[in-house]
Amino acid sequence: MTEHDEALREAVQQVAWTWARAGSSTDADSPHDVGLSGDQRREAWLAVLAGLTAVQREAAHLAEVAATRAVEYGADYPALGRAAGVTRQGARRRWPQLPVSRSLSRRRSRSMTDDMLTEKPIKDPLSVPNLWP
Repeated sequence: MTEHDEALREAVQQVAWTWARAGSSTDADSPHDVGLSGDQRREAWLAVLAGLTAVQREAAHLAEVAATRAVEYGADYPALGRAAGVTRQGARRRWPQLPVSRSLSRRRSRSMTDDMLTEKPIKDPLSVPNLWP
C-alpha cells in the first residue's frame, strides 16, 4: 500500500466514523477505545459498518456521475476501464447504460475540443455546483 493509498484509507475511516457517531448513540471516540464493554464495542463497530456502507454508496454514485461526464466529453469504455482499474469489458458491465460507441465518442471528442478550448478552465471541479447532481 502506498502512502497515497494509506492517506485515502485514513480519510475514509475518519469520514465513516464521523458519520457513524452522528447517527448513533455511542460516546466512544473510536471502536478501539479502552474500557468499552462488549456491547459498546459491538455498537461502535456496527456504527462504523453503517458509516462505511454510506461512504460506499456515495462513492458509487459519484463514480457514476464521473463516468457519465467523461462519456459526455468523449471517453470510451477502454478509457473508463483504465480510470476505474478494470478492463474495457469490466467498464462495459459496470456502466452498460452509458451511450458509448467508438464512432460517437470520437466524434464527440473532436467536436467538443473546440468548445472546451474556448471555455474558462475550472480550477476545482468540486466547486462547480451542478457537477455532482
